[in-house]
Amino acid sequence: MKKITKIKLKIESDYDADLDHIGTWSDECGKYGLLHNKDRYMNEMAYFNSTNAESIEEARRDYKRMKQFLSRDVEMLGFYAEATIETWQDSTGAGAGRIRNVIRTPGLWGVDSDASSSDYAEIEGQQLEDLKDVLMELGFVEEEIEAFTPEYVETPLHL
Repeated sequence: MKKITKIKLKIESDYDADLDHIGTWSDECGKYGLLHNKDRYMNEMAYFNSTNAESIEEARRDYKRMKQFLSRDVEMLGFYAEATIETWQDSTGAGAGRIRNVIRTPGLWGVDSDASSSDYAEIEGQQLEDLKDVLMELGFVEEEIEAFTPEYVETPLHL
């Protein structure tokens, strides 16, 4: 026997997010490098070099965005879906019992915390679809999966 006991959609802080797509810190000034006032936000590097800036204005925009992440005004998040399933044997021998497993999607990580609500909804929907695909591979039918309203769980964010 097997059954789904819970479906959750989880949102967590992405502490390992790579922000190099915005820019990098260096002791060397790049094409549109900005002198960085050493402060509580960053290490001892003297310059911020935007990764994709084609003007000084774009470099300033990227520098401002990077400082939002470093000051935790904005952070990166990860979204994933998980299901708790139970399997058990109907016997009286030593092998009888129930096993509880958690099945989860790999998730989508590196999502800006100030993304739009429609972006959030699209990501959440995709994670739930991915979980549904996995559960169907495990032999559950659509009716069993759709009988659950996902529980939303957000870990405490630093915002």
